[in-house]
Amino acid sequence: MKNFYIHISSLIILVLVFMSSCQHKPNTTIAQALLLAGEHPDSALALLNNMQFSKLGKSEQAKYAVVYTMAQDKSGLDVDEDSLIRIGYNWYEKHPEDSLYAKCQYYMGKYYMLNDSTEFAIRCLDRSYKASEKIDDILTECLALEKLSKVEKMTDAKQALLHARMAIDKYERDTTASLANKIYFRLNLCEALEFADSSAIALKECKIALNLAKELGDSLVLADVYQDMSRLFHDVGMYRKALTCAKEAYLYRKSMFDTSNALALADAYCDVDSTLQAKDILAKVSKDSHASRHLIYYIRCKAAIREGQIQPAIVCLDSSNYYLDKMYCTTMQVKNDYYVSVLQKEKEEARLQGEITSQKAATVLTVVLALIVIIFVLYIYNTNKKQAKQKATMAEQLHAQELSHRDIQICTMRNFLLKKIDIMEKIESMRNETEKHILISEDDWNEIEVFLDSVENLFVSRLRAQFSGLTKKDLRLMMLLRLKMPQKALALIYGISEKAIKQKLFLYKAKVGIEKEQISLREFINTALN
Repeated sequence: MKNFYIHISSLIILVLVFMSSCQHKPNTTIAQALLLAGEHPDSALALLNNMQFSKLGKSEQAKYAVVYTMAQDKSGLDVDEDSLIRIGYNWYEKHPEDSLYAKCQYYMGKYYMLNDSTEFAIRCLDRSYKASEKIDDILTECLALEKLSKVEKMTDAKQALLHARMAIDKYERDTTASLANKIYFRLNLCEALEFADSSAIALKECKIALNLAKELGDSLVLADVYQDMSRLFHDVGMYRKALTCAKEAYLYRKSMFDTSNALALADAYCDVDSTLQAKDILAKVSKDSHASRHLIYYIRCKAAIREGQIQPAIVCLDSSNYYLDKMYCTTMQVKNDYYVSVLQKEKEEARLQGEITSQKAATVLTVVLALIVIIFVLYIYNTNKKQAKQKATMAEQLHAQELSHRDIQICTMRNFLLKKIDIMEKIESMRNETEKHILISEDDWNEIEVFLDSVENLFVSRLRAQFSGLTKKDLRLMMLLRLKMPQKALALIYGISEKAIKQKLFLYKAKVGIEKEQISLREFINTALN
C-alpha cells in the first residue's frame, strides 16, 4: 500500500512538471512576439502563427490576441473585425491590473473608432490612456489620446483639441520618442484645430510638422503632410498654395499612385479653374469603390460649374449623391449583417453551454444519488445558482451587442447626413449663394424618422405621443438632436448662426417642459427619453 502511494505521488509530480513546461513555452513565445511587435511586426506574426491557439489557456489566449492585434496594426493592417481582440478584451476586463490591459483597451477602442461606434470608442480609449498613465507607458497613452481626439472632433471640438495637445505635450517629454509619431501627432492637432474653426492656427502647426517631415526624409510622411497642408490652405481661401501642396503630395506618392492624393490634386486644380488638368487626373483614378466614384463625380460636378455647364453639373451631382447613398446603404448592411451574426453566435454558444451544463448535471446527479441527502441538496443549490448567473451574464452580453449595433447605426446615419450636408454646402457656395442654407428633402426626413423609430424604440412616435404640442418642424429638430448632429451642421440646415442655434435649443426647453431644470435640450433628448 505504501509503495502504491509513492508511485501515485511520483506520477502526480511528473504530470505537474509536464503541465508547467507546456505552459512555459507558449508564454515565452508570446513574450518574444510582444518584444518584436513594435519594430519587427512581421517576425512577431510569424512566431504567433506557428502556435496552436486552441491549446492555450485563457490568459495565454488573451495575451496572444492583444499581441497579434498589435503586430497586425504595426504592419499597417487596420483592426476591421473583432473576433480576436474581443477574446483579449473579455479577459482583461476582469484583470485591469495586468500590464496589457491598457493596450487591449486601445486596440478595442481603435476597432470601435474604425467602425463608427463613437460612444464605445471613447469609453475604451479613455480607459486606455488613464491605465497607460498609471504604468508610465507613454506611447500607448499618447496613441490613445490621439485616437480619442479623432473620435471627439465631430461632437466635441474643444475636447478633441485638448486631447490632441495633451498627446503632443506628453510625447515631447519622452527621450525615446519617434520623429514620425511626433509628426502625426502634430497633424492630428492640425485636424482638431480645423474642426474648431482655427484653420489659420492649424497652418502654423502644419508648417512645424513639415519641417519635422523634411528632417525625417520619409517620402510617404512628406506626402501626408503636404496633403493636409493643401486642405488647410483651401480652408483659408489660398487656392494657389493649396494646389502647390497638392502637387507635392502627388509627386511624393506618384510611384505607387495613391487615389486619395490624386483626387485631392484634381480638386485643387478645379479651385484654380484648371479643369482640363483636373479631368486628366480623374481619368487615371480607379472606380473600384462607391467612395471613389462619389468623389470623382463630385469633382466633375465642380468642374462643370466652373465651365458654366449647369446641366452636366446637375447630372454629375445626381451621380455623386447616388454613390454617396450606395456608400451609406452598403455600410449599414455590412454593420447589420455583422451584428446579426454576432447575436446568432452568442445565442448558439448559450444553447450549447446549456446542453453541456445539463449533461454535466445529469452525470453528477447519478453520483450524488448514491451519497447522503445533504450533499445532494447542496449540489442542486450551487448548480442552480451558477446557471442563473450564466444566464444573466449571457443576457447582458446579448443586450450589450444589441446596444452596440444600435450605436453604430446611429453613427452611420449621422455621418451620412454630414457628408450630404458638406456636398450641398460646397455646391451652393460654388453657385455664389450669399446665404448658406442646406435643404434636407422630404424623402430624407421620412427616411430619418423611419430609421429612428426602428433602431431607437419608436423614438419619434413616443415623442409625438408624449408632447402633442410639437409641430412637424419641432419633431425634426428633436430627430437631429437624437442623431447628435453638431452645432455647425444644425446652423447650415436652418440657415442661421451657431449662436442662434444655441438660443433656439434653449427656448425649445419650454416645449418639452424642462425650462426650469438644470439640463440641456440635447441631454434631455439623448438620456431622459431612452
